[in-house]
Amino acid sequence: MSSRPKRRPEPCNNENCGSRRFHQGEDGYTYCDQGHQQSDRGAAVVEDTGELVLAGRKHRRVDSDAESMKTGRTFEGSKAVEYYLIALQVVLRKQVQWLVDEAKVSGEIEGIVRELWALRLRKVQFRDGYESGTDTEGQSQLFSSQSEGESGTETNASQNSRRKASTSGIATLVDTLALCYIATLLLRLPITIADFIRLADKGSLPYYQAIILVQKSLTEKLPGQYQSLLEPQSILKAEDLQRRVFDTAKQFHEDFGMSMPAVNHPLVLYRWMRTLALPIEVFAATTRLARMLGLDFGFLFEGVRRSDFPLRYPEARLMALLVVATKLLFPCDDHERHPASAQDMSALRMDWDAWQKSQSSDAEEFTKPELMSHSDAFAVTDTDCLSMGDEDLDRYLDWYQNNLASETVREQGRAGKEADFRRTMMGLFPARLSVASTTSPVLTDKHLERKDEISQRLGETQAHLTSLSIVLEHGFEDAVTRTGAFYKRHREVSELAGPISVLYEKASKLGGTSVSGMVKATFAVELRLEKIESRMRKEEAILHD
Repeated sequence: MSSRPKRRPEPCNNENCGSRRFHQGEDGYTYCDQGHQQSDRGAAVVEDTGELVLAGRKHRRVDSDAESMKTGRTFEGSKAVEYYLIALQVVLRKQVQWLVDEAKVSGEIEGIVRELWALRLRKVQFRDGYESGTDTEGQSQLFSSQSEGESGTETNASQNSRRKASTSGIATLVDTLALCYIATLLLRLPITIADFIRLADKGSLPYYQAIILVQKSLTEKLPGQYQSLLEPQSILKAEDLQRRVFDTAKQFHEDFGMSMPAVNHPLVLYRWMRTLALPIEVFAATTRLARMLGLDFGFLFEGVRRSDFPLRYPEARLMALLVVATKLLFPCDDHERHPASAQDMSALRMDWDAWQKSQSSDAEEFTKPELMSHSDAFAVTDTDCLSMGDEDLDRYLDWYQNNLASETVREQGRAGKEADFRRTMMGLFPARLSVASTTSPVLTDKHLERKDEISQRLGETQAHLTSLSIVLEHGFEDAVTRTGAFYKRHREVSELAGPISVLYEKASKLGGTSVSGMVKATFAVELRLEKIESRMRKEEAILHD
């Protein structure tokens, strides 16, 4: 008996499909397995017998968040943004907790940061809602098990641009530091941008390797571009944090009408003067100079002239005034100047050579703390490792152990199959416990020694002050060189030399800007001072005429 060959069904009527598999939909029409409706095949008609007809249905399983955390899939779209912000909020909570527990900041900062974070999230929600208009609700629930290198026909350039676009405008770890700084500003605390940079660099304040503070079951489900945001691979510069603080404060001011208070300049100025070991006369001269120039210490959001653009940051403005006041009262040159009375603030001469020597010795003494900073560790190369001494190599390996190495043995997943072997190897080669990187610098003995050293250097500077001869001016025919004469301005970094170069370098570090930025800010203050001096001379000439 010969079997008759089966007749192959006609292909799909869509010209680009060619599928020969069909199924009947719930609406009675026939569809191919690609979803194309077959109009030529008609609709199936069921006789109405009054009974309930149960047609077969196809259900597509959608993983829940809890089930997706157990699989090897990663989040995509708005779901990835949502869980990234959850991870970032955990890091922000750790930063605030450190400020309260270790730095002894008032507990009020927790509520302030919470409100600031809520305001910051409003912009993220608006952006997410705008972008979700192109996605369906079901698409936001999908997850991808495809790796970043398996994206079909996309090129690496298109992938990089897409990742950059997906993370542009989103909150980062720099934003969390900016929110903490704004919170301390609202509390009127004398904490500066340089303090946050120093604490993050030492590893005390969570910033570098912040991803280890978040539950691994959450972070490993995030796409690579979001994981990298929680694990910065470049050194945070003071200018970047300064700019982010300014942008965040401006956003709060424009969107929510929030007014930012000025920097608590008396306490900040006192701290800077002690650190720079400058005479106390500089304090009064700086505040008087600010009043004369009409400069306050708040944020300049609008109406900033091009010449005043370097002064838009409050701390840079305050430090520029301090530098100008120091150069006016204690010029670093060989010109003879004489005060008119003993009460004149410029009646003393400062020994700049002794000051430079004390600053240099201070830098050499504190260049090697007990723990290596992240900036020093990131700068280490393979050549440096070969030439390191025993002490430097121990410090570098301690940093590596505290930040990169991990003795945690995973019990689940692919790595869980080798859990017993890993525990055995860890037991054979135990790593000694290094000093915890979260030790508070405020309470350590080295910090107390640092305070004593600053007081000692300040006393040495005061001891090297000498009095100038007082010369009274009786008439215009007996012109006497006074304070401010032969004042030298610097427009470029290359013009700095000697003790003035050290002054600008130290001032830029404390003021949270670069040396070039400090030179520009100081020059902007000097231009303002020159305009006032020219106007006063014209008025004086008119009176004498």
